[in-house]
Amino acid sequence: MGELLLATRLIGASLWVVSVAVASADLAELRRYVLAPMLYFATALVLLVLSRRGLLGRFAAWAVPFVDVPIVLWIEWARVSDSGFPLGNAMFALGLFAFMVLLALMTLDRRVLIVTGIVGVPAQFFLLSLSAPEGDRSWFIGSFSLMLMTTLAAAYLVTRIFAVIAQVANLARHFSPAVAELISREGDKATQGRAAQVTVLFSDIRGFTAMSEKIESAELVRQLNEYLSRMVEVVERSGGNIDKFMGDGILAYFGAPQQLDNHAASAVACALGMLEALSKLNGERRARNLPELAIGVGLHTGEAVLGEIGPPERQEFTVIGDTVNLASRIEGLTKQHGVPILVSESTAALVPRQDYQPCEPVPVKGKAQPVKTFGLQLASPVEAKRA
Repeated sequence: MGELLLATRLIGASLWVVSVAVASADLAELRRYVLAPMLYFATALVLLVLSRRGLLGRFAAWAVPFVDVPIVLWIEWARVSDSGFPLGNAMFALGLFAFMVLLALMTLDRRVLIVTGIVGVPAQFFLLSLSAPEGDRSWFIGSFSLMLMTTLAAAYLVTRIFAVIAQVANLARHFSPAVAELISREGDKATQGRAAQVTVLFSDIRGFTAMSEKIESAELVRQLNEYLSRMVEVVERSGGNIDKFMGDGILAYFGAPQQLDNHAASAVACALGMLEALSKLNGERRARNLPELAIGVGLHTGEAVLGEIGPPERQEFTVIGDTVNLASRIEGLTKQHGVPILVSESTAALVPRQDYQPCEPVPVKGKAQPVKTFGLQLASPVEAKRA
């Protein structure tokens, strides 16, 4: 907002100089009226340069009431004092002072905005004292009313802007960035069910239940949050979306709502990245005399439905369908096959690799035929980066 404010001031000063040049009848009139706008342009340019060099700090915002308004007052005072239509010029100045309030709105600081309105009122009254008919208070009352309404409306708009920012921040806390952006952009339409081809990732900490029985609640939550923060970073960096946390488990999906050229490859790279991140975390845990963690990750590619599920009182945006259920079953098979990562046949077909370990097909609940899976594990940090 600071850069936009400075640029708007510079553009406005430039247009003021141009308008004076165009409106001047002759060279003498141009010389008489262009000096003050030129000074305003120079001031705007200096403020922009100082801001770019980091020399203004908070003063950049406060320049509106204490630089812009006085300069506008000086320019309009000269025109009111030297004009055949002083009242008309004074009322034109009222529009400029109201615009100064809108300029202060760009700072998103209610204090700057209110002070600008407060400073603008006596400035306008001074010009009216030089131009309004004697004894006619209507011009003063009207000017005060306009400045008050403009200031209050701008202050309310700042409040609404912060409310929207808070709403977006709340969305970002409860949804992945891509989903939060979708909901913010499309509203209720985004929460309706939509089918998409995705790759679903399930992960789980092995032996977490037994470990949790030996750790105090506060410490357990701290360690779990430390682990989850590392995993979430990997998922989002890989282009995936966190659907939910299930205790120590993570459900994520790739390929919707944002488009990925090869969401299956992104999901596989994410799984390997999670192992690499876990390896680094375990190094830190060893240094703190904490037991190492092991995880299992299951991946499956297929069609799923994304949408808001639940009663009106308690809803969540989630991914559902057979693809999700099978990914969960595959994650559960990682212990049986003794590998940290298992991918389904559909995922492996989309991401051919030399280091897959074909596993014995195993019957799973809900499937008539045994499920073919392929094991994958982190051979070294170098391989994880290559993946």
